[in-house]
Amino acid sequence: MPSLEINPKKVTRYLYLSITVLAVLHIGNLFLYFWIDDPEKFDFIRLIDFDYEENLPTTFSSMLFFINALLLWIIWRNERQIQGKDKIQWIVLSILFLYLGFDESAKIHENLGDIIETYVNAEGYLYFPWSIAYLSIFAVLVVLYFPFFLRLPKSTKIKFVIAAVVFVTGAAGFDIISAKEAYENGTETIKYSVLYTIEELMEMIGLVLFTGALMEVIKGREVSLNIS
Repeated sequence: MPSLEINPKKVTRYLYLSITVLAVLHIGNLFLYFWIDDPEKFDFIRLIDFDYEENLPTTFSSMLFFINALLLWIIWRNERQIQGKDKIQWIVLSILFLYLGFDESAKIHENLGDIIETYVNAEGYLYFPWSIAYLSIFAVLVVLYFPFFLRLPKSTKIKFVIAAVVFVTGAAGFDIISAKEAYENGTETIKYSVLYTIEELMEMIGLVLFTGALMEVIKGREVSLNIS
């Protein structure tokens, strides 16, 4: 039975380096766009812009979700081996992150937003109405997972909270603020570009923080997996 050996600091260091490279490319793209100030001559380079789909940043974000889904599955597998009472919570989280990884690349939430828009007045802060559904689901998960959260080691709780606060602040907080800007002034303003850049960076950083926390959990439990 091979043992799983990981170095959380080294892995997260490479992930942060990847975020830095993507951010430099994206910000450089924005500088060029607003400096030239002529959409007919120069538009966003879709391959590296944070606000576009099916490009490098989106693929990287999806990969982060999938990495976390895998790590959560590994923890669940270990819990199953030792009959841990919280094993179901880990696998549910793994499935959730797997879905979010597909959502990030396929933009399922945007289709959901189109449905919600038929029931709410999508203006101002609710211009991107998908946030209503996802924030509601997040609130329900917080309530359901609170007892499970309290049973975690103190250091793990702190790391999970920091990761969640960073991610949700970006994914929901800055998304709602950028929604108002997009509604009032469109999506080609400097302010909107700054807001969605911060939003996406905070999402990526939050995911990497969670990755590091999960790897610390796995390392602390000295997980071994039978892959034969």
